Amino acid sequence: MTVKFKCEVVREDRFIVELDEAYFDEAWMVELNKCFFNYYRDIAEVVDYIAKPVTSSGGKDHIRGIGIPLFNGEKPFGVDAKKINTHVNIVSTQEIGDQECEVLIWGVRNHDDIETAN
Repeated sequence: MTVKFKCEVVREDRFIVELDEAYFDEAWMVELNKCFFNYYRDIAEVVDYIAKPVTSSGGKDHIRGIGIPLFNGEKPFGVDAKKINTHVNIVSTQEIGDQECEVLIWGVRNHDDIETAN
């Protein structure tokens, strides 16, 4: 018999998002909101939008409307320089996702148990 486990991992990434104010101006916000249907009211909401994919992918994936940010002032390894947005810099003292995290594990017997274990 195969024993299945449901795992819940909680982690905390800490980094700074630096934006070039001359680039991320009011005109830029207007253009961004043309793509996102006036979703973003201010630059803090844009930072939140940037932070989520940085946490999930380590920031090496293209962020729609932004591009790929610099990391600690450097181009991510293996990324085409044309895809980099040098006006965005993620400052981190650790590798994103490379930290201690809390893991909660409990055994389940079948797929139905996974659904009800929440």
